[in-house]
Amino acid sequence: MELNYNALNDLLEDDFFEDLDEYCESECCEQRNEIIIKMAECGIACNVHYKPLPMHTAYKNLGFDIANYPNSYARFVNEITLPLHTCLTDEDVDYIIEKYSNIVKEYI
Repeated sequence: MELNYNALNDLLEDDFFEDLDEYCESECCEQRNEIIIKMAECGIACNVHYKPLPMHTAYKNLGFDIANYPNSYARFVNEITLPLHTCLTDEDVDYIIEKYSNIVKEYI
């Protein structure tokens, strides 16, 4: 697999977790962020692409409160987006699965 050696640096330089930390007070969220960092250390760039609408500024300004959407919040704090694109080889997929499985086993 062609590793993304900049994956971890990208997370740290872009203040990746800064926006998420405003909402993440749970252990699940901390574990999710740790998993993302460990994946980056393996050269695998992961992300959090799902952010519930009530967490967006425009919706907050309209009076929406994430506390009124517990299911959406539960999905948000537990979600990790793994790499998924047409250039992934079978070997890349195997590598991602292996690393993700090993890392997640540390938390179960």
